[in-house]
Amino acid sequence: MNSKKCTAIWIASLVCFAIFILSFLKLILGSAISASQNYGPGVSIIAGIVVFIIDIIEIVSQSKKANQKLIPFVISCFKNGNGKDMKRLAWALFFSISPIFIIIVVLILCSGAGGAAAAGGAAASNGGAVSGGAAATGLGGATAGNGARLKGNGNVPDSESDRYSYIRHKAGSTANDIQQITEAKYNEIQKAVQRNPGISDEELAHETGVNVDTARAYRAQLDLSHLEINHIAGNTGNNIQQVSEVKHDEIQKLVRKNPGLSDEEVAQATGVSVDTARAHRPKLNLSYQELNHLAGNTSNGMQQITEAKHNEIQKISRDNPGISIAELAKKAGVNEATARAHKPD
Repeated sequence: MNSKKCTAIWIASLVCFAIFILSFLKLILGSAISASQNYGPGVSIIAGIVVFIIDIIEIVSQSKKANQKLIPFVISCFKNGNGKDMKRLAWALFFSISPIFIIIVVLILCSGAGGAAAAGGAAASNGGAVSGGAAATGLGGATAGNGARLKGNGNVPDSESDRYSYIRHKAGSTANDIQQITEAKYNEIQKAVQRNPGISDEELAHETGVNVDTARAYRAQLDLSHLEINHIAGNTGNNIQQVSEVKHDEIQKLVRKNPGLSDEEVAQATGVSVDTARAHRPKLNLSYQELNHLAGNTSNGMQQITEAKHNEIQKISRDNPGISIAELAKKAGVNEATARAHKPD
């Protein structure tokens, strides 16, 4: 038996198994949003199958050369001087095929957990809200007993299917520059933002082939954790920096203190790139009273406005979800910091 060939097969199986374990752990511990970018498990399984086939061919080939049947040949190898080589081939079989069994076990466990979750969801629906796939998608698809749960402003649907229909309706019924797009195009915009939450409206429009107002209106409303954003920053081609939790908290605190700041101002104040500031920016959904309190207690450009003016800003934004901050400020007769702060997320 060729010892070098047996050793090479054994090492190849170990490498495939190691790549699978590392990439699989990364997939489990990482963000669901960017899980589609992790090709390690699939590549290592395919490579493992190739090694497995080569391993089987080698064992069968050696048994034919020895003019013996397969099982007796394997037993004789273990008894004679070829035991070490045969052990390596046996371990190679184990390591190369193990990832498939691991995936099968995980799928069985997940299907069991999914059934339990579905049962829990059905029970919850009798009392009110039904929890959907928000944890998996990161997009907040909760629904209420008699219809879609509404966002903090009470008018924009929170579930993604209703949000798509709502914006598409606005595009067709109001004088704005939002295009009516297909659901496939809508999903393309959502995925582009999930891959790169720091992308600007202009870049998003260019990447997905729509105008800027359409990109702005339909972009995914994400509220990601520090770890999820860092995972995306490390796995996709974007300008988001991986930052410490301290820096993440600094960005969040600054925006909560002054929600009227632009992404460029947040980036300059915290020493990060604009894409990083945009990705880490929290979704606040503050009330009229909270915003006026902030405007009166912090040295920022926000104006204290009446409740009627606040409602006017909200209505303009709901009627034209693709409106820019500059246009919103001009229409409502306030400055841009005030428009940005009072615009519903």
